[in-house]
Amino acid sequence: MKLLAISLPCYFSSPSPSLPSFIISLLLFPLCLLLPSPLLASLSFSRPFSSFHSVPSSPIFIVFPFPTTPLRRPPGSSPLTPLRPQTVSLGARTGIGECQHQFRMHRWNCSTFTDSPHVFGHLLRIKSREKAYVYGISAAGVAYAVTRACSRGELTECGCDERIRQRPNRGRWEWGGCSEDLTFGENFSKEFVDARESRNTAEGLMNLHNNEAGRRAIRSEMEILCKCHGVSGSCSMRVCWRRMRAFRSIGDSLLHRFEGAVIVRYVNRKKRKKLRPKRRGFKKPSRRDLVYLEESPDYCNRNQTLGVLGTVGRLCNKTSWGMDGCKILCCGRGYQTMVKDVEEKCNCRFIWCCKVECERCRVRREEHYCN
Repeated sequence: MKLLAISLPCYFSSPSPSLPSFIISLLLFPLCLLLPSPLLASLSFSRPFSSFHSVPSSPIFIVFPFPTTPLRRPPGSSPLTPLRPQTVSLGARTGIGECQHQFRMHRWNCSTFTDSPHVFGHLLRIKSREKAYVYGISAAGVAYAVTRACSRGELTECGCDERIRQRPNRGRWEWGGCSEDLTFGENFSKEFVDARESRNTAEGLMNLHNNEAGRRAIRSEMEILCKCHGVSGSCSMRVCWRRMRAFRSIGDSLLHRFEGAVIVRYVNRKKRKKLRPKRRGFKKPSRRDLVYLEESPDYCNRNQTLGVLGTVGRLCNKTSWGMDGCKILCCGRGYQTMVKDVEEKCNCRFIWCCKVECERCRVRREEHYCN
């Protein structure tokens, strides 16, 4: 045993006098880092994300005994015990980082706040398509991080996917290598992320649907990699395995789903509660589609109540007709042009072996900012 100082981003009071509050906080530590959960209001970060505006906050430090050897999962126990909190934290941060990349040139750029207990402000109170994306990418991030950690041997609870070897391949290759066990990552994400959602409310059904859409985005982006074996470079035998694509592909896929997200309504029937398209003539959303219940708020102007930063001062592209273009990003308010002299590398040449030498040149560059 050794002592470790862990920075807990949230702290819970114990419901039982027999359980100290810091033990409760430790057990729920990964849940604190899962941003779109109902515990979002309790969360703050010791290190800010790369947001449009961010101010660091003060974390809580607790020193407690921690085993030096990994804990092993008992046979038949839930996947929730005792996966490393760092893995879940990495998954949540990966999802938020991808969100900020995908929306970096949108009116809403997935801004986060580290000086507030609400990481996204109060924006997630609105059941909009932006909330749908945040939930989807966060659930995908957790499943992705756990699956990748399993294949790398970083967790004792899981490993490679051995079931894949039983799949028929019509003799085109032999299954080998380490296929990533996405099923384990998906199951963990379901039990962990979906645990506090209710199927009896409209918002709960929406969140569960979008969580599943995020996980299915990973499965749809799985790829098969192969390696040839044979004499003199021939490919007499191919050994193949399955692997997840880069998380950027999942982010791209979910952004496509975001653009085609379906607005739905809550149908309360006696036996089962469902979400159905709000507008007649629209097809029923599949499990891969993102769904939302309310229209998005105005992201053009600053709204401190919701935590919307607005687009004043945002860098835009004068020549683009897309979301990053000044006409769309600046919401019709116009923009200002600033001319800057910047120094950058130029006239680079390769010198054998193995060096690249560049000169430093001063270039005049125009930048455009929204009014």
